[in-house]
Amino acid sequence: MKYKTTTLFLVFLFSISIGFIDDLPSKSSESKKRDSATIEGGKPEEKVPSDVWNEPIDPERLNGRIHRTFMSRTLGEEVGYLIYLPPSYERDKQKRFPVVYWLHGVRGGLLKGSIFYRRYLDAMNNDEAPEVILVFPKGRHYSLYCDSVDGAKPVETVIINELIPHVDHMYRTVAERAGRAIEGSSMGGFGTFHLAFKYPELFCAATSLIGALNDSENIDSRLSEGFNLMFGGNKERFRKETPTYLVKENADKIRGKIAIRIFDGDKDFFYEHNEKFHRLLNDLKIPHSYTILPGVGHKNSSRHKLLSPRGIYLVSS
Repeated sequence: MKYKTTTLFLVFLFSISIGFIDDLPSKSSESKKRDSATIEGGKPEEKVPSDVWNEPIDPERLNGRIHRTFMSRTLGEEVGYLIYLPPSYERDKQKRFPVVYWLHGVRGGLLKGSIFYRRYLDAMNNDEAPEVILVFPKGRHYSLYCDSVDGAKPVETVIINELIPHVDHMYRTVAERAGRAIEGSSMGGFGTFHLAFKYPELFCAATSLIGALNDSENIDSRLSEGFNLMFGGNKERFRKETPTYLVKENADKIRGKIAIRIFDGDKDFFYEHNEKFHRLLNDLKIPHSYTILPGVGHKNSSRHKLLSPRGIYLVSS
């Protein structure tokens, strides 16, 4: 298929674009402040979005994204998501585009990917990132992007069995593994590796930013609510859904087939978990990129201080 090599390459390059705030060379501080106000409609983002499948969104805050829904057969109700279609999507009716799915963190919502989205727009407008379709799913508040044991929050099933096929049906995507990447922050980092390593046939690239990469031996207190809500406090059920377990189980399907990136700060409270996971990938001889950011913690004020856009060209092999 003609997309296979080039799409994998472009999506792998794009997966670094989550970061550039401080090093982006194109805009003044005043301009960045205006952009921030524009993308959020001049309003502060809700601290805790509604924990519902079809989250209400203020249209003024979309800034080029589209709020859409689909009817979930699993749930019997509408599920909302945000999608961004690049400029040439309407101009070139024959062109197909890779898709990047962005997963938000604990107690997040559809607009929690706004910093990521703004950095992508900057990079694309500066010809430093390829045109892709961006999709922002609803991950509910403490799901870890798994299915709850009581069936009340089948987040994994809705994303894998319904949202992805829906997006491929409704939009001109490169509807194959080589045209699909997944990324996420905090809980979304856990979810990224959970889904990518459980379904390696679906994704060509996976990126975790300050990921909550806990395993069953180290259930951080920050994940305790999700652990109890989604797994009923059962460690064995949780263990089989962790990235640690899944990457071991599917190592041969992952090794050399998924472009893996891990970003974390040495002041992040998940730092030791990320270090441990990096060592595991080394032990399994699974190629990956691992970047530790000095002085960077988990809060929004520091966590996006990653690499300059020029850094994307270091991964061309």
